[in-house]
Amino acid sequence: MLLRGAATLLFINVQALKYLRYTNRLADFVQRGSPAIRPGSKGSRNANGHQSRRRGQQREKTTIMSDIKTWSGSIRKLAPAEIGKFRDHLLRLDANSRRLRFAHGVSNSFVEQYAEGMLDDGSIVFGFFEGGEVRAVAELRKLGTGEAWGEQAEAAFSVETKFQEKGLGSELMARVIRSARNRGVKHLFLSCLAENGKMLSIAKKHDAKLHFEFGEVTSDIVPEDASHFSLLAEAVEDRVGYMMAVFDLQKRHDEAEAALDKAA
Repeated sequence: MLLRGAATLLFINVQALKYLRYTNRLADFVQRGSPAIRPGSKGSRNANGHQSRRRGQQREKTTIMSDIKTWSGSIRKLAPAEIGKFRDHLLRLDANSRRLRFAHGVSNSFVEQYAEGMLDDGSIVFGFFEGGEVRAVAELRKLGTGEAWGEQAEAAFSVETKFQEKGLGSELMARVIRSARNRGVKHLFLSCLAENGKMLSIAKKHDAKLHFEFGEVTSDIVPEDASHFSLLAEAVEDRVGYMMAVFDLQKRHDEAEAALDKAA
């Protein structure tokens, strides 16, 4: 009965989240207007029947590989008890992915020590789960001292090779930016090597200001102010994520008991 009630609650929360995302997109549509009918857009025509175009510095948006969602699984915040999954993910990164994540080669002992501080100082870590394991991670960390979030924060990302080019980077970036805006962050910094084209493409998509220096790039993303929709969306997703974490913990517990019974 307990699991059935939890499953019902999870279903209700998921449906609420879907509705919330729909209303959020609708509100954004009403506020900004449809690009297809804006004066001067590619979809509108002038009085002479000719298609009008904006001149000047308007840039054409192109689709990058990481924009295309081709993954199955779930994304949620990691709980303190899931440090081990965070550590295992970082240890599974191949040499190049690990170098891109930390800007230089690091040892296993360094990774293990780093993982222990996963949630230090109130940091937020999103994980992409597939098959019960964390396969990609996005970290949001404070800059500066104190318990409260200031106007500056930094983000970091890592995706295992098998799960790259599936749109996970863009999805995780969107979660991090929303969490940053909900905490009053005005400047979200992302540092990476200049050769990390995938991360730079995602940063540019969010109008980041790029600063190149000695083979490294620092991106400055300015999140929008928090809104009722952004705050509610994160709250609902947190509830769904909590229920998913409970189910995952119960599943691991049942599997461990089944293994013990089999061994006996």
